[in-house]
Amino acid sequence: MATSEILEQQRQAWNRFAPGWKKWDEFTMRMLRPVGEALIEMAHLREGHRVLDVATGTGEPGLTVAGRVGQGRVIGIDLSQEMVQIAGANARERGIKNYEARTSDATELPFENGSFDAAICRMGVMFFPDPELALKELSRVLKPGGMIALSS
Repeated sequence: MATSEILEQQRQAWNRFAPGWKKWDEFTMRMLRPVGEALIEMAHLREGHRVLDVATGTGEPGLTVAGRVGQGRVIGIDLSQEMVQIAGANARERGIKNYEARTSDATELPFENGSFDAAICRMGVMFFPDPELALKELSRVLKPGGMIALSS
């Protein structure tokens, strides 16, 4: 099966799953918080950093990162438009203004080279149909010396 077919199947599935994730978001995020905290620590984030949260789902750990980078910026990407809408709503509900959620595929990032200080991905790599290509893209959008922190 071609990568594009796999991505489309995943997009459709996550769009269907989104209402359930929204319903159980608080419980799920509490359960996954230790993984997110470890990624944040590994990324060595500082005030003013620009961070890419890949496979952001309902927004975490990117929403937490937004609080840590202060005047910096976090962009969360996900294949699922439904999940991205939930992430955006979660940011608005929490009054987080330096977080933006966008629909995007990790293998074709819509950012210029060297756009980010760090990239994080919690539990998303296992869904990439071409992990090597996605990691090349993450490397491309990082500034020299930028950090990638992943959990699969």
